[in-house]
Amino acid sequence: MDFIGKLKKHIENSDKRSFIEKVTKKNKSINLNKDIDNLINGEYLANDFGECFLRKTIFSNDYNHGEINLNRIYEIDLEIVNLLLSCNENIDIEKMLFLDTETTGLSSGTGTIAFLVGIGYFLEGNFILKQFFLKDYDQEPAMLNEFLDIVSNYEILVSFNGKAFDWNLLNTRLLLNRVKINDKNFLHLDLLHISRNIWNKKLESCRLASIEENILNIRRNNDIPGMFIPKLYFEYLQTRDGINMKRVIEHNEIDILSMITLLVKIIDICEDPIINSFDWYEIIGVGNIYEKRLNFNRAKDIFKHCTLSENKYIKVEAYKKLVNLYRKEKDYKNMGLCLNKIIKVSDLPTINTMIDLAKFYEHKEKDYNTALKIVDRAIEDVLKFNAMRKLYLKDLKYRRDRINKKLKKNNY
Repeated sequence: MDFIGKLKKHIENSDKRSFIEKVTKKNKSINLNKDIDNLINGEYLANDFGECFLRKTIFSNDYNHGEINLNRIYEIDLEIVNLLLSCNENIDIEKMLFLDTETTGLSSGTGTIAFLVGIGYFLEGNFILKQFFLKDYDQEPAMLNEFLDIVSNYEILVSFNGKAFDWNLLNTRLLLNRVKINDKNFLHLDLLHISRNIWNKKLESCRLASIEENILNIRRNNDIPGMFIPKLYFEYLQTRDGINMKRVIEHNEIDILSMITLLVKIIDICEDPIINSFDWYEIIGVGNIYEKRLNFNRAKDIFKHCTLSENKYIKVEAYKKLVNLYRKEKDYKNMGLCLNKIIKVSDLPTINTMIDLAKFYEHKEKDYNTALKIVDRAIEDVLKFNAMRKLYLKDLKYRRDRINKKLKKNNY
């Protein structure tokens, strides 16, 4: 072996010795009394794939989270649940499974693992919370099998961003671990998307923590922000100091309990937004939910109520929604009335609305004079802004020329 080869080998051996010394030194500092199973009440579950750690908590029927008793879940309007799920099923509250995970990363790629899987369900008035924790990666197959055994007994998954993240991630891990997945199709109620429909104009962020603070009146004390959780888990794997993992497990517990409180709040607002909410943004948000679920009559009632608001943004948005609904119904008279209202109420240039109104008078009412006045006003507004001029001027001039030809043809 030449000198360079000997030097490389020496460096490699030195690096290995240095690494071993560091690990040995760190392991000597590990206090096993601080490991997670000594900090929380839990048990080890064993199956054909190994073992995993489970924490089980039972919340009695008089437990409140925020301002809402968990048992209120039994009183919610199940027709609204069907509406939110876009289905028509016989909903059973005790067939709902609440799901939330804590992971080694914020993406759902194949390298990301759910080291904590929290699931909860109602049974005879009590809420049962089970949290599976991976003390090491080799416990994942056992945990996934335990998780799947429970999931197969339920019909509806309730999550917060679970469609895009938690459930997708778990499915990926099940496949990679060659755990057989039942063909059963779950109904999935993702509260994030519903929350965005209701509160995206009211809140700067629709993260669960933001909704807790601003809508549900829930305050977290000494909580760990989600972005730090992966790093803390990696630290736990090295040190076996479970202090921060105890906090992560408590964080996961609050996430799941908040989903129950949030679901009850959403159902209450959707059931009767006019009575159960005094916030116009919430009310018009519920109208959006009914519109997206194709319940147009209920949506119209809500949007009509929103036109009574003194908030110009709400009023204009409500009229715009009504325009779309009337257009679908081919109720052009009411559509035209709403277009006129938008122009009168709005403080901003409403070029698209003017174009729609001009089309209405030109094609439906055959009122070419009114159509021409609206187009002229639109051109006048467009000429004030260079960006709008590029977008609309050519089309508006073409429309004006066409209307003038129709006026001449009909001897106006």
